[in-house]
Amino acid sequence: MKKIKNFFQNWTSYLLLTIVLIAAFYIRIYRIDDLLGFYYDQGRDALVIWRLWHEGKLFLIGPVTGLAGIFLGPFYYYLIAPLYLIGGGDPVVVSIFLAALSVVALLFLYKLGSEMHSRTAGLIGAVIGGFSYYIIYNSRWLSNPNPMFL
Repeated sequence: MKKIKNFFQNWTSYLLLTIVLIAAFYIRIYRIDDLLGFYYDQGRDALVIWRLWHEGKLFLIGPVTGLAGIFLGPFYYYLIAPLYLIGGGDPVVVSIFLAALSVVALLFLYKLGSEMHSRTAGLIGAVIGGFSYYIIYNSRWLSNPNPMFL
């Protein structure tokens, strides 16, 4: 009887988590082609990727920070480079991928909460992270700090 109860508790928890993840992903990509801003930083990053694909210019430093002479690592460029190639230079493809990474971070948040406290705590953490206005807004923004939640 205890095994059956545990099975239904696990099943219910995973079903709710799946619903939260699907809803969170949908909210992140809903009208993303209309709402995606493409400004200086996004153009700079796209130009660096374009130079990589068309001129073969590799890069060892990443985007510049707000401090003069301080750069981030090149990981972000190498992360989005194949997506620009697959999407034919369309930044919406990259933004959808970064939104999906944000949803993957919710899985880690669920796992962390369930390991530290309970499945309910993990689910509450995933719901808060999945429907937080700030996190949704940032996951739609095509910028190098987006994968930070991973």
